Amino acid sequence: MRKMIPTMEQRLFHWPLAALTCIFLTISAHAQYQKEIDDWHAKRIQSLRADGGWLNLVGLYWLEEGKNSFGSAPGNKLVFPAGTIPETAGYFQRNGDNVILVAENNTPIQVNNKPVKETLIYAKDSSARPPVVSCGSLRWTVIRRDDRIGVRLRDLKSPQLAAEISGPAAFHRRQHIVFTRRTG
Repeated sequence: MRKMIPTMEQRLFHWPLAALTCIFLTISAHAQYQKEIDDWHAKRIQSLRADGGWLNLVGLYWLEEGKNSFGSAPGNKLVFPAGTIPETAGYFQRNGDNVILVAENNTPIQVNNKPVKETLIYAKDSSARPPVVSCGSLRWTVIRRDDRIGVRLRDLKSPQLAAEISGPAAFHRRQHIVFTRRTG
């Protein structure tokens, strides 16, 4: 069988076509890579703004043994953001590993979307998830860290949620340093 050797004209014709194909594939791969990065950043910003995201987190208060008053007035042990809750809204009664919430002054507090005046909101021995307490745009849960018990406070109307986010800081992407996985 005789081997066909391409002529000079054939080689000159195929070389630019092969080069253009390589350039097109490189540009297409770069565009797909950039889209993946942009999509990841958009999802991350969305998660930061979500109800359980970091941008609405406005406080973490550690409870002392006994009565811990809360509200927006400076005299409370737990001072919540001004204008989000009455000045004296109620108190947390910590008795060892149990925390009872007591609402005062007709403060419209809900636990898991049900109005309450007084209820146990944390017990160390409980296997249930700690309830979500709410009042207006505020949401809070009781958390435990080692021997400390605290209140993690979120404001679903926090000014941080409306702030412009250009995206999390990231290293400059260098397309020529992309690692691909092996298949097969």
